[in-house]
Amino acid sequence: YISSLIFEDLKDSIIFPFYSYDKAIGFIGTREKDLRDEDILFFYFLSLLYELIDFQEKIEALVTKDDLTDLSNSKFFLVSLRKLLSDKSNFPVTVIFMDLDNFKEINDIHGHFVGGKVLQKVGEFLKNFFISSDYSYAIISRYGGDEFSFIFPKTSLEEGVVIANTIRRELEENKIYVKEDLSFNIKASFGVSSFPLSTDKPEKLLVLADKALFEAKKMGKNSVYSCLLYTSDAADE
Repeated sequence: YISSLIFEDLKDSIIFPFYSYDKAIGFIGTREKDLRDEDILFFYFLSLLYELIDFQEKIEALVTKDDLTDLSNSKFFLVSLRKLLSDKSNFPVTVIFMDLDNFKEINDIHGHFVGGKVLQKVGEFLKNFFISSDYSYAIISRYGGDEFSFIFPKTSLEEGVVIANTIRRELEENKIYVKEDLSFNIKASFGVSSFPLSTDKPEKLLVLADKALFEAKKMGKNSVYSCLLYTSDAADE
């Protein structure tokens, strides 16, 4: 653009800047010749409102994002799951837990800094995997430690098993470079449960996914295990 033309367009205009706490972020202008005090107050109110919205978005990101991987955190995961399970139009809702195999060895041998870098790279892999797949609607989170979790609305248990196996294979084939001379082939185990097929009680969905993950670890790791109908549900009533 030609800056002189812009200044010509702004000639005889009154400009009100928008400020965040540390910088100017834009402006609004008017060609009105006679502004009342309430007009000026209105423009400053708009500036303040914009700043508050921007501040709120930053706070929400801090509360719902995992600092290390930039994925959503467990709090966001649990709130999202509760919302999805409250609406029947989302059924079936499938949950996958993923736990990195032998991650403790990386921390013990190479230190927690390298371990943190591995988790960051796994987070990048997961974001890229879902963005480029048919499952970009999934909610992906770092649940804690080296455990990651995924929610899939309108997705069956069988589909969840297929997705988990696809992630497992691609992760294993994806060499993770922490630095030029240090790389890892990461393997992971997966537990899959689905509502209402695995259980007719929403509060047990995560418990069953966790149990399935435990079974996958018992099977020798680098595997996927899913929970069908939990037969004790009827006995609990």
